[in-house]
Amino acid sequence: MSASNTALVLSNQHSKSADILSSPTSLINVKVELEALAARETVLVAELRTVRKLVCDSVSIINELEHVPHVNRWLRRGLINDEKHKEARLHMHITSLTTDLRELMRERAQLQVQEKLLLEEEIRSAAKP
Repeated sequence: MSASNTALVLSNQHSKSADILSSPTSLINVKVELEALAARETVLVAELRTVRKLVCDSVSIINELEHVPHVNRWLRRGLINDEKHKEARLHMHITSLTTDLRELMRERAQLQVQEKLLLEEEIRSAAKP
């Protein structure tokens, strides 16, 4: 890469940083967004735990139904199949929640970078006479 290309890339990066810093987003707004994400993360994690518990309950029900001798074989098989379908839907919900949690973590990482840039800019502006 030539020196002029390097200078252009550095200039673009500085311009992007300046754009982020000159946006109406303040440090307070970023902190509020981070707190909102933390609250959302807490809700997602709680929901994930609940759904995982429901999967365990479903597996227990399936195991119990498989060993109940006095229930009609076809009825028992139907109940087991219904429970297995429920378990499959719960697993899909777990996948969805996990994806949402990953997306939230990416968003939080981006906000933390933005917060760091804003803090650095605030420190630089405070150090100037």
